[in-house]
Amino acid sequence: MEEATVEGTEFDFRASRKANLEFLDHAFSDFDWDLEGKTFAQISGATGKRVSVTWDHVLPWIQIHRPNRPELQGALVVEPMTSPPDAFNSGRDVRVLEANEIFESKIQINCS
Repeated sequence: MEEATVEGTEFDFRASRKANLEFLDHAFSDFDWDLEGKTFAQISGATGKRVSVTWDHVLPWIQIHRPNRPELQGALVVEPMTSPPDAFNSGRDVRVLEANEIFESKIQINCS
């Protein structure tokens, strides 16, 4: 997995803007966390409908994917994750749970 800064690229979504990307299947990290340890992603469609996904710091990665299938035209997948793609091979940010250990995270999805 090659890592790069998004600054100045078509993948810099830190400020609201229109994204006309034909292909999007990328992982992002290094978020601005609020004082409660949460961050969010907000997506707005051409109709003005909006979806906001908020998650906590135990999920330091997010995968964003635009399916390239006619029946899913306009769909966008937003997936908060504990580790980046290929983590089982790289070992990066892999969480290993001991027997009876509990792992909790909070994800909130709002539509308006």
